[in-house]
Amino acid sequence: MFQPTQWKVLSLMLFHLMIRTEETIHELYFSAELENVKKIVIPSDHQFLLKLKCICCKEETPNHVAVSRETQVDVTHGAFVNAQVRCKGCRRVGDLKLVENSETYYHAEKDEWQRVASFECRGMEPLDYEAGSGFVVVADDPKTQPFDHADLASDW
Repeated sequence: MFQPTQWKVLSLMLFHLMIRTEETIHELYFSAELENVKKIVIPSDHQFLLKLKCICCKEETPNHVAVSRETQVDVTHGAFVNAQVRCKGCRRVGDLKLVENSETYYHAEKDEWQRVASFECRGMEPLDYEAGSGFVVVADDPKTQPFDHADLASDW
């Protein structure tokens, strides 16, 4: 049985977030109370805004850090990560990488927590996620056009 080492639940109006952690993999889960919405799509170019903490000295980043599949930073031997962050406290570098095929969409029909992204983190761990904009909201009514660039941080 999977035993997470950490669960963190956050609330933003009727939109809830949870970060589940096991070793270096951190999973982002959504839960929402929605009306007339079929699903919330996370585009492949979406920027996840994460507040981070250094695992060595516990220093927190002053701002949220953008992690996107489109951003690739070369590290060693042809490997890459999606973001690198230098700790202001101990000066160590932390790496973040979106796990392949981890981005999905949120099904409004399911009344449960749903994983929407997984991050492999080395040297840093996520503390918080800022929903922000960039989501595509698909309505129940097929005649309604999807809402592009929806901002989930505000009430809509």
